[in-house]
Amino acid sequence: MDERRRDNLERCQRRLAELLERETLEPKVLYLVATPIGNLADLSPRALAHLIAADVIACEDTRVTEQLLSSYGIEGKHLIANHAHNEMEVAARLIERLDRGERLVLVSDAGMPLISDPGQAAIAACVKAGYRIVCVPGPSASLTALALAGLDASCFSFRGFLPAKNKRRREMERLLTEPATSIVYEAPQRILRLLQGLCELGGSSRQACVCRELTKKFEESQRGTLAELVKIYENRNLRGECVLILEGRLAYEKRNPLKMEGYDLSAVNETAVEYIQKQLQLGLSVRSIVVAARERFPRLNKRQLTQMANAMKDERDGIEDVEAEE
Repeated sequence: MDERRRDNLERCQRRLAELLERETLEPKVLYLVATPIGNLADLSPRALAHLIAADVIACEDTRVTEQLLSSYGIEGKHLIANHAHNEMEVAARLIERLDRGERLVLVSDAGMPLISDPGQAAIAACVKAGYRIVCVPGPSASLTALALAGLDASCFSFRGFLPAKNKRRREMERLLTEPATSIVYEAPQRILRLLQGLCELGGSSRQACVCRELTKKFEESQRGTLAELVKIYENRNLRGECVLILEGRLAYEKRNPLKMEGYDLSAVNETAVEYIQKQLQLGLSVRSIVVAARERFPRLNKRQLTQMANAMKDERDGIEDVEAEE
C-alpha cells in the first residue's frame, strides 16, 4: 500500500470512528436496519453503530445474525428470532420491551427488513402503540438488480417470490400483463422453470435480466430475451438466490407496435394472442373472450380485441373444415 493511500485510509478510519460515536439510539424507538446481501463491506457505519448500541436485536434467523455480528467483532447481544411462524407473538414481546424503554433493532438475514422478509407484524404493532420507527437504509437485492438490468427503471413493480404451487401460473400471467418493469425473487433450483413458464405463456421475446450472487465474488448478470435466458440456464446447476428483472408490457409494446391496419397478427402482444387462442380452444364465444380480455389487456380496446378474436376464430374454423373434408 502506497503512502498516499495509507494516509487516506487512516483519515477515513478516524472520521468513521467519529461518526460511530456520534450515532446514538433513542429508547422506545424501533430501528429497521439493512444488512449486507453478500459483501460484508456494504454494512454502513450508521447500521454498525445501531447494531453495537442495541439492547435487543430481532432477527429472522439468530444463527445468521450471530455470524454477521461476529464478523464485525460484536458479542453479547440479546437476539430474538422473528420469522413467519412467530411474528405476532414476537410483535407483542417487542412492544413490552419498548414499554420498558429498551433500544430495539430489527434486521433480516440479508438486505432491507420487510422486503420479502418478516417484520410487518412488528411495524403494525409499533404504529398501533404509537411508537416511533426509524429506518437505517442500505443494501437491497431488488434495487441492485434493477440498476444492473439496463431495463426501464422509471416505474417498476416488486413481486417478491411467486407462489410455489396453486396460483403460480396466474401470477406468471400477471407478470406478462404488468405495464411496468417487474422484479421477482426466485430460488436457483426454480429459476429455469420460471423462465420456461413465462415463455410458454407467450413471453419468449420479452427482454429480461437474471442476477445471481449479487455483491459476491461470483456475481453474475445474464441479459437477453426469456427464450435466450432459457438456453443459458437449461444445463446449469445454480447456487445463490436469483433476481429476475422482466421488461414491462408497455416497454415491450413500444418495441413491437400494434399494426391494426391490414391486421398484422405477428405484431400483436404475444400474451393477448396466446390468451385468445386458449379461450377459443375451450369453446368460448368471441363475445365472452373479448369481455375477459379487456380486463387483462387494457391497452387493447374492444374493437381491436374483437378483430383479433374473430380473425383467429375464422382461421381455426377454416382449419377444422379442411380437416373434416379430408
